[in-house]
Amino acid sequence: YKLTLTWADPNSLDSDDNDIHLQLVPDYHDGTQCEDETDYLEYTDEYCGAFLSADDYAYDPNLGEESATLTTLADGTNYKSYTYAVIAYMTDDPYNLSEGGPHPRIGVQWRAQAKPSPFLSTNCGVPT
Repeated sequence: YKLTLTWADPNSLDSDDNDIHLQLVPDYHDGTQCEDETDYLEYTDEYCGAFLSADDYAYDPNLGEESATLTTLADGTNYKSYTYAVIAYMTDDPYNLSEGGPHPRIGVQWRAQAKPSPFLSTNCGVPT
């Protein structure tokens, strides 16, 4: 599986880029923490049956895109052994996740075909 977070720069009139980060929090199905170097995976990490792409940002007119590939890694860990929380977040950015458009979207790809993802919430806005 490949999870892809895609987003835009909501304000093409300023000089600020829009930097959103994709993270995964892997745990075993019994709730115990995945044995890695941190509590979560972020850009370029490769642990617990997943590897993440490089950091990216959106700067009008280019979209930003980060992805996580769930697979069997060289260390033998397999994505099927884990449950993942998927997080999209921003720090030190002039924008709010609910600003501009289109809003950030998370897509799922399986065997090179995009699939609807009823188990993912794609509401990347600010919690109410």
